[in-house]
Amino acid sequence: MTSPSDDIPFLVENMREKNRYIKIGETLFPCPSSVDILSLPPDQEILTVLSKQMGRNILEHVFSYVAKFGRGVRPAEAEAMRLVSKHTSVPVPEVFFTNFSPDHGTIKMTLIVGFPLKER
Repeated sequence: MTSPSDDIPFLVENMREKNRYIKIGETLFPCPSSVDILSLPPDQEILTVLSKQMGRNILEHVFSYVAKFGRGVRPAEAEAMRLVSKHTSVPVPEVFFTNFSPDHGTIKMTLIVGFPLKER
C-alpha cells in the first residue's frame, strides 16, 4: 500500500477534491489507482472526494454510495430528490439516510450511472 509517513488524519480539511484515499480507522492514505477493491480488508474503505464547495462536501464511499455533508446541506435537498424521483422519470439518487442540525446536514444516497450535467 503506502508508507506510514503518507498517513493523514481523517478530517475534511485534509482531503483534496478529485483525490482517492484509503481510510483505515480515522487515518487516510493516498490510494493508488492500481488498488483492487476486492482485496481490501473489511476495516478499509476507498473514499473519493467528488466535490468540496462552500462548506459542502461530497464523498463517494467504496464505489457504493455517496455522502453529502456540511454547512448548508438542508432537508429541502433530500426532499427535492424524493419528489423528483416520485413524480418524474428523471434519474436521481435514492436517499437512504439523512441527519440535520441547525448548522450541519448529512444526506447519504445511492450512486447512479451517468455524468454530471455540468459536463454536458
